[in-house]
Amino acid sequence: MKVLVISDLHCHSVDRKSAQSFLQVGAAMTPAAHHPFSALHLLLDSGELTFDAILCPGDLADQADRPGLRHSWDLLSLLAAKAGGAPLISTIGNHDVDSHRLHGGDAFDVARRLAPDFPVPGQPAKDQYFASGFCTVEISRELEVVCINSVFNHTDEDSAKRGTFLPDRVAELRARLGAPQPGRNRIALLHHHPVLHSSPILKDSDVLETGDQLLEVLSELQCGLALHGHKHHPRLKLVTTPAGTLPVLAAGSFSADLHQLGSRTRNVFHLLDIAPTRSPLFRFSASIRTWEWRQGVGWMPSSSDTADFPARAGFGTATAVPDIADALGDWLDTNPGRWHALATELHLLFPDLGFLTPDEQKLLGQLVQASGHRLTPTPDGFELLRLVA
Repeated sequence: MKVLVISDLHCHSVDRKSAQSFLQVGAAMTPAAHHPFSALHLLLDSGELTFDAILCPGDLADQADRPGLRHSWDLLSLLAAKAGGAPLISTIGNHDVDSHRLHGGDAFDVARRLAPDFPVPGQPAKDQYFASGFCTVEISRELEVVCINSVFNHTDEDSAKRGTFLPDRVAELRARLGAPQPGRNRIALLHHHPVLHSSPILKDSDVLETGDQLLEVLSELQCGLALHGHKHHPRLKLVTTPAGTLPVLAAGSFSADLHQLGSRTRNVFHLLDIAPTRSPLFRFSASIRTWEWRQGVGWMPSSSDTADFPARAGFGTATAVPDIADALGDWLDTNPGRWHALATELHLLFPDLGFLTPDEQKLLGQLVQASGHRLTPTPDGFELLRLVA
């Protein structure tokens, strides 16, 4: 099953003095190379992009901009309809609620009344999401989403300084959710990050205080992936819990102005292709394709050099990285007439290459180079080159 991930759109009205997003209400949607959604439609029309569902980890709007929230949801809904009525599930971020009381009244009023199917379809699920801070949504017989409201306590300016999912919410989540039906995978969707996400550019003062507790419970409840936004910087980490390994994917921002962070990454979106587990440590395995935005050009396969995230990554490999490196070297050594292998051939011979995290890819490249070969990332995967005779 293929899941499109679009996060942190930060859409706002076009009359804002200082633009904070490539998405603005009232702005022209042509030419496509200047509008992220129009360019996305081109990928869909060409057949390069196909998906079965859309997940949005929040911050559809910027600074509680009401028209921006509406416009983002309309654009996502249109994209889902164009894909044949693909299920569309969102959570809300700190920019989607009026915690600063810019418009007065209930901080959640606009988000609650935006649309019958926002952020989740079905009134019972929607009621539980706003009342308890979480709900579950069945996307298909193969996939269920645990949708978590990490701005549940954002009722005023002071409480909105960091994401919250307090111990009582974690306890209720554990008590109310049982195991998924046999054969059904689970993804947890939230806005704030449950693990530390710092860098030389970004400090991290708003990580969920109960993040470790939450991840343990999610792993107990057989979630195979925790997906979040908020940081605008794509990253994939494997977290070890008593119940197994839980991948945590920080989705990059689809269209926000990245400011200083733009020297480190780009606007991106991701496509998860969920597969049966290749390892007993994981609930399921998945490959991840990522595209990056180039204003005036459109969506292009990402790279670690420009977006700080490769065009192809994943999680759930069945083989240890040193063993993969040995197998690649042995294959070239037993084929002395070969000095090069294209990605299309290499990934058929070594399918574990498609399920490596970015960190595992870096380690693999170092080990392969130490043995006299080179792995080169391409939009299609890895190419292998012999460096020595």
